[in-house]
Amino acid sequence: MIKPPLSARLDQLLKRYQDKVSQVQLDLPLVPQAPAPRRQEPLHFEAARSPSLLGTDDARPVPQAPLTRSPAPAPGPVWSRGRWAWLAGLLLAAAAAIVWLWRGHPSLDEAPAYRAFPITGSALHGLAWRDGRLASVDSANGNLVLFDAEARRLRSTERLADPAPAGLAWVDKSFWSTGQEHNAIFRQKAGPERGRQRIYATPNRSPAALAGDDDNLWAADARVPVVYRYLVGLSLIGASLSPLNQYDLPGAPAAGLHAADGLLWVLDSHSRRLTRYAYEAGTLSAKDSVDLSARIPAAAVSGLEVGGGFLWVLTTKPAVLHRFSLRGLSWQSAGP
Repeated sequence: MIKPPLSARLDQLLKRYQDKVSQVQLDLPLVPQAPAPRRQEPLHFEAARSPSLLGTDDARPVPQAPLTRSPAPAPGPVWSRGRWAWLAGLLLAAAAAIVWLWRGHPSLDEAPAYRAFPITGSALHGLAWRDGRLASVDSANGNLVLFDAEARRLRSTERLADPAPAGLAWVDKSFWSTGQEHNAIFRQKAGPERGRQRIYATPNRSPAALAGDDDNLWAADARVPVVYRYLVGLSLIGASLSPLNQYDLPGAPAAGLHAADGLLWVLDSHSRRLTRYAYEAGTLSAKDSVDLSARIPAAAVSGLEVGGGFLWVLTTKPAVLHRFSLRGLSWQSAGP
């Protein structure tokens, strides 16, 4: 029997093994599995040998701690990396905004430069600033009317004996007034049952508008452009009123007066120009002025006062209380 060639026998043997392999049942997963992480063995180093302290060749191993790998820190939020710098920048921006609002931007609560408050129901005469309140007198019954900074009426039971004063001032803890038909100045205390305390005659004078400054009482003549200066003092019979100086004013008679800090404020009855005069050593010299004619109409002025950061002007027919912010007044120098 002739044997087949060697190559033919190898082909038969390979075919037989392929048939056996195809018959084997293999249960393999369809999803490929990731290879298992390779375990990293700690690094070990051989102990170094150091020469013996005895100077022999004998050496002892120096123990070495195994070198381990520390895990990498987890990345934090981006904003937390510079949170202190971010917070400092925010605080600086807030401070800059506050400074801008305080200096460069007008406050929302700042009062307007001018306001007019109509007064109904009664006619008021005279203005005086007492204990942080604006006071006037109701000509119908002589009651003292008090106002706050918004021209709202406040409750008051006080009254004056002179129901219709031409001028009103608060000096030496007393109200001082002038009568419209008498050439005299009256000193009186306000109260439910209070009346005139004393009458000071002013012959050949017609005092109208009044203003007080410490021990000085100023009175403007109603007929001629003249102001009088009196000294309020004490005598054996009570308070005294001594005439000191008389000053001529340019223009028309004064419609209102105010005195404070060495300055006399005079409102011209015709031009409505308010002029401040400096008085020192018996002299009176103009310092500066402001024109109020655009706000004060041709109505008669019955009172002028400064208080609470405002200039107050009272007019009649119609009865209006005008309030000017002192910061909003544009003063013009009266010098050369």
